[in-house]
Amino acid sequence: MSDTGSYDAGQARFSKFEEMSPNSRSFFLRTVGKMEAGALRAAIFTLISTAIGAGCLTLPLVFYRQGIILGFILLVSACACSFTGIMNITTAAENFKVFEYSDLILNVLGKKWKLLFDNVLILYVFGTLIGYQVMVGNFVPSIFSSLNINFEPNIERIIIMVGANVLIMAPLGVMRTLTSLRFMSIVSALTLLYIALLIICEFPFFNRHNSYDNVHIFDVNLSIISSFNICLYAFTCHTNVAQVYKELNNKNLRRMGKVARRAMLTVLIPFSILALFGYLSTLSDTPNLIIMRRAPAAISNDWLMVIARILMSITLVIAVPINIPPCRKCIIKTWLRNNDEHPSNTLYFLYRHYGVTLALLGITLLVAIFFQGILIVFSILGGFCCGLIVLVIPSMKYLGFLKVKTEKYEDKSWKAIALKVGSVSLFLLGTTGAILSVIGID
Repeated sequence: MSDTGSYDAGQARFSKFEEMSPNSRSFFLRTVGKMEAGALRAAIFTLISTAIGAGCLTLPLVFYRQGIILGFILLVSACACSFTGIMNITTAAENFKVFEYSDLILNVLGKKWKLLFDNVLILYVFGTLIGYQVMVGNFVPSIFSSLNINFEPNIERIIIMVGANVLIMAPLGVMRTLTSLRFMSIVSALTLLYIALLIICEFPFFNRHNSYDNVHIFDVNLSIISSFNICLYAFTCHTNVAQVYKELNNKNLRRMGKVARRAMLTVLIPFSILALFGYLSTLSDTPNLIIMRRAPAAISNDWLMVIARILMSITLVIAVPINIPPCRKCIIKTWLRNNDEHPSNTLYFLYRHYGVTLALLGITLLVAIFFQGILIVFSILGGFCCGLIVLVIPSMKYLGFLKVKTEKYEDKSWKAIALKVGSVSLFLLGTTGAILSVIGID
């Protein structure tokens, strides 16, 4: 037998050994080894990449509003709520053997809850598209300003937003599949990591001139509800949980619990660092989006932050069409009551496909042009949409608690009841906070 054949045989035996005893591998192999589909690290990364989004750029404002200690408590609380929601969805998926969130709700809770979920998902994606378009309209003019390219501010913003929609978002949005853009989740995560590291590295430049006599440590006020909504929105990744569990090797609740814990902690740490150093750098000048903060006094033109805005603008422009397919599918099935019985090459299919896509882009663009309240958008998404997707729906019967035994078993223990009451209460508070944000009382 040749050396190559011996090597291949040895590799086959080693791979088989790894599959049978994953815990026996060294820490190095488990950490930096090849990331196979269905592996623990692949599942963790999928949840992380889904959770990490532009919403975390508002977290320093949470620390400014509520203080460092209370802000951190809100972050940890949102992280804990997110973890509980993940595990409840996983439990239901395991017991009902259904691995798509919308279908799972239909099997567990019935048609009315599925209809509610589908409409909430449409609103969630619709609001996210508005938020992303608003941010693109804010970031790009600031980039031009750093390059000493100045136009009338509002007209410049509108031209940029319309141009991005016509030249990039619309052509990508009407594509049947966007699998080639999956790498953008990695780009998004790396961009936000770059922003977090940049804020840490530039903190000493702010520290020289800042006075910390009036730093907010623990500040309870009416905006606490809106702040929690923003935190919850930052941790949301639940629409993909059932699918992630389906693809997990040797899947069971204990293994998925490990995935969820590691994913949420991995997200919590950079979020906390971003929020803390972002707030301590800007203090009373903390902007709605930390990426728009002023440059340190010692730096005349903060080119590193300009690069961050460029990277984030590219990420958001691509993220808009990536988020369109699930919303378009929901609209077609829920609102147009069509289940794809028409072949994809018919005129009806093409009119429907292009019409829904262009309508989504056009409406969100118009809203984003005339409405720039990014915090209000994130508060509504976190309080109402994420409140239902993360808190309420996963706490209902049969999704109940982590001790579900059979499909027909509804956990009526005090823990399950407390979970349901707590989830509904947080949802009602979050929705109230969203309403207060809309009317300007927070």
